[in-house]
Amino acid sequence: MDNSSVSYDEDYEDEYIFSDPRLQAVLICLYSVVFFFCFFGNLIVVLVMTLHWKMRGSTKFCLGNLAFANLCVGAFCIYQDLSMYLIDR
Repeated sequence: MDNSSVSYDEDYEDEYIFSDPRLQAVLICLYSVVFFFCFFGNLIVVLVMTLHWKMRGSTKFCLGNLAFANLCVGAFCIYQDLSMYLIDR
């Protein structure tokens, strides 16, 4: 058996594309912008739906429910998805 051969796992560790600090900084900035607009945009929609009583109706309720669901996705999934790229193992 030849000890000079390199396995696939060792090659993969050397060429992991997301280990570049510049790429990580760009990803963090982009994910932060997406989080900001997702979280605060949907929060405004949810607040408008709850504070203005005249905006009660089935269509408005569905829009408020959709905004709340998207708010939860933004709060719980965006940075978790980013961590999957930044942590190589």
